[in-house]
Amino acid sequence: MPQSPIGSAVRNLFFLQHAGNAIAAEAEDLLSDLFDDIAAQIARLDPASIESRTVRVLRINALMAEIETITSSSFRQMKGLVTDRLVDVGVQQGNWASEQLDLWFGAALTNLAARVYYEPVVIGPDLIRSILENDPIQGLKLGEWFDGQQEGTVRKVRRQIQLGMAQNETIDEMIRRVRGRFAGKRGVYTGGVMETTTREAEAIVRTSVNFIANEAHFETYKANEDITEEYEYIATLDSRTTIICANLDGQVFRYDDPSAPRPPQHINCRSTIAPIIKWADLGVEPPAEGTRSSVDGQVRSSINYEQWLKDQAASVQEKVLGKTRARLFRDGKVDLRDMVRNDNTIILLDDLLKKAS
Repeated sequence: MPQSPIGSAVRNLFFLQHAGNAIAAEAEDLLSDLFDDIAAQIARLDPASIESRTVRVLRINALMAEIETITSSSFRQMKGLVTDRLVDVGVQQGNWASEQLDLWFGAALTNLAARVYYEPVVIGPDLIRSILENDPIQGLKLGEWFDGQQEGTVRKVRRQIQLGMAQNETIDEMIRRVRGRFAGKRGVYTGGVMETTTREAEAIVRTSVNFIANEAHFETYKANEDITEEYEYIATLDSRTTIICANLDGQVFRYDDPSAPRPPQHINCRSTIAPIIKWADLGVEPPAEGTRSSVDGQVRSSINYEQWLKDQAASVQEKVLGKTRARLFRDGKVDLRDMVRNDNTIILLDDLLKKAS
């Protein structure tokens, strides 16, 4: 007997995390090469030769034109690479969702005739690529995320070079402002613009992996309305989960509800969805409940985040909610639903205190 839909969905999150890490590592390699090139451009500066403000501005503008060109080329390459990898993930996840539907449904069949309800769905690369090009991920299309990061990187580099020159820093000092300080390992630097840009790129990649995987799941499940008409929102049972996803965990939504929330609900979201199988309507005996993973071991699939959090130590509750919210939660004055508005934004602490009083 396969795992329950919830258990399988949570287990699949580990694969997605590894996929996100692998794609982020490739993006990081491209950024490392980019900042090596930027450092080489900065090394051509000779601050001692700059005698006037006018000449200084001209030199900086010429340098930044070169940096803008190589940055644009690097981000164009990174956008293409990440998109290709995301297409692969989306196709694989569509296939996974289709296979899981067949497993969950087929394993519990009492008569083979019931198989007519199941319709395999093939999520092809063209559909995945179209979703990535046209659908927003947390408010921006994938290309817009990378375009914005490219522009932001050039702006930050310019600012650090100007600050360095204004303070009569050496070339090495200005390079450290941009690439960071050597960390003692080959190719590893800390601080500087590079660290910020790399962290932002990793967040874009991981969020996009979550997005395209959940879109592939959603399209597959929605196409099988004879088997499932609703999905359950599934968050990760650990202290890194946001209040937004913690509140949504275990809630059920219809596929045809355009306002129904789906992951990602925020940058670096790790949540997913699982189909609600219509066992009774199909006359099929459902499988055993099964379990889902949590940071402290397996728990029943029916345990949602709020129930899990109530059993955690005060320190864990405070890490998730903050001290005041955790105290109100432990005292039974508020639950997770009270902390989140209908639009899935977090209620300010002052407003929550008023509600609890």
